[in-house]
Amino acid sequence: MFFIVPLLLTLTGLSLVLLAVFLIRLDRAFLRESSSVTGNIVAVNRCEIRSRQGTSILWCPTIEYTADNQKWQFEADGNPIESAFKIGQTTPVLVSNKNPRVARSTNNVSSVNGILNLLGGLGLVFTILGIAIIDVSALTLDEPIPLIIGAAVLMIMTLRVAPIVKRMRTTPRFKDSEEVVVLRS
Repeated sequence: MFFIVPLLLTLTGLSLVLLAVFLIRLDRAFLRESSSVTGNIVAVNRCEIRSRQGTSILWCPTIEYTADNQKWQFEADGNPIESAFKIGQTTPVLVSNKNPRVARSTNNVSSVNGILNLLGGLGLVFTILGIAIIDVSALTLDEPIPLIIGAAVLMIMTLRVAPIVKRMRTTPRFKDSEEVVVLRS
């Protein structure tokens, strides 16, 4: 029975590491196939994020950029400091070479990398801790219950993670930009 906790720690850790590696690969693929353009902040919107702890207020800039001879705009991730963004301020924007609708502010690159590194680091710690405290000598075929429970946990985790990975592959990681329509009168 003492085999279950280390097994859960190890499997959870490995899952976190694999998830972090998958997300880092997606992020690097976007960075490789994108180009930098200059965007302008055209609006700063107040965004409220509700959680159990209360309501947080972020200031989210709407950034306008030009790609493929068209103007596009998107709302970038926010900052709790209102004065972080000024209307008319220029900012670098990464735009997908394959689809000009997919863009993100370069200010968000380091925050995404930090979260992914934290996720992978936690996974590595869980994996090492699980392997360190595992007692393989306690496993015998005379008592197959820990092996059955471990196999069931592994199967359940695989069944739960597979749809999440599939959804992550099909869901865009960034908000699509909206084309700015210029009305001529």
